[in-house]
Order: sequence, then structure tokens, then C-alpha cells
Amino acid sequence: MRMKLESQPEQGKWISVDVDLLTSRRGNQYVKYQGEVYVFADRKEGTPVLSKVNGQWIRVGRITRDSLFIGPGLSYSEWSQTPEGQVSIKEMLLGLKTWRGDSEQRQVC
Repeated sequence: MRMKLESQPEQGKWISVDVDLLTSRRGNQYVKYQGEVYVFADRKEGTPVLSKVNGQWIRVGRITRDSLFIGPGLSYSEWSQTPEGQVSIKEMLLGLKTWRGDSEQRQVC
């Protein structure tokens, strides 16, 4: 089975990759990505995600509605539901619609 692993390396930019979902001998679920192992008890929203840092297991993220989110902040789907996210997405779609209209007019000429 696969699931999405998502992170936000900088403000306004998200990275999302598909990773294989594995099960440990102890029954925990985990994924491996870029040499790191991320472990969690189940896929319920809000479940903490742990990773080994300097020999100790620490919380590095959480399970969101549709992915495993690493780091602080909000996943893209959570951010898109905020007022700020709604405005930004509308602006992006308007810009895309305007750009598409401009390119269609250039082709007609």
C-alpha cells in the first residue's frame, strides 16, 4: 500500500511524494524516505509520527486527513481550507484563467 508523505520546506511551498506503507514486527506502521524512517501507530488523523534523531525517538510530524505530514505548520490540504489559503488559490486560478485567455487570443491572431 502507498500513502503520501508531505512536508513544507519553506513558506508557501509544499513537497508531496508517494511512499510505500510498511508494517513493523511490533505492529506499527512506517515509511522510509531519503534515508529516514517515520513510524506511527495508525493512520488516524492527528496520530504522532516519530523518527530517530541522535539515537532517540522524537515527534517529527503527524498524520493528517490524507497524508503523513512532516514538520511544523499545516499540510497543503489543511492550509487550503484557511481563509488565507482560499484567497491565494482563487488568485492563482484567476491568474491561470487570465493567462489561458491571453494565450488563446494570441493563437487566433
